Amino acid sequence: MTIRTRNEITEKDMIEVMKFGIPKIYSIMSIGFGILGISMGIYGVSNGKVFTGIASIALAIGIVFWRYYYLPRKMGKMQYRGKKESQNGRGMVQNVNFFNNHAEMITSDSKMIKLKYSDMQMLKEMKDKLIIIFGKNVIMLIKKDGFKEGNIDDLKNLLVPIIEKNNSKKA
Repeated sequence: MTIRTRNEITEKDMIEVMKFGIPKIYSIMSIGFGILGISMGIYGVSNGKVFTGIASIALAIGIVFWRYYYLPRKMGKMQYRGKKESQNGRGMVQNVNFFNNHAEMITSDSKMIKLKYSDMQMLKEMKDKLIIIFGKNVIMLIKKDGFKEGNIDDLKNLLVPIIEKNNSKKA
């Protein structure tokens, strides 16, 4: 069975995708610094150093805000603008064909990328789309209303067992 999709990608979509596409080290570091800053802030306040404590807490909140709000917005807008410029201002469209043993993504500028399911790492379902991460560099966005052949359940039935198998190999 072949599953075919056609997805028009907006700037908002790119921002949502970037929430998952930012390297894990940024998340780990921001959460670590956030916890450290809040702990130091609470310790400072409890020892009478109110200004220092509040400053530490504010800095910790700022770091977490940077990672989970500012960075995805900035990177998503930058990615979208760059892709749009490379296509002479045309909108972004991804056609994705899922076969039994691989997927093919065809971009607006007619570049085809063949993706092996063994490289698939994650499938994240959102209200109106699926985000599929292949390796470190490919994030695929599939809109639930973008199916030309097959449907969302067919795609999940195909991909979920593969992702579970890939993740069990890593464990």
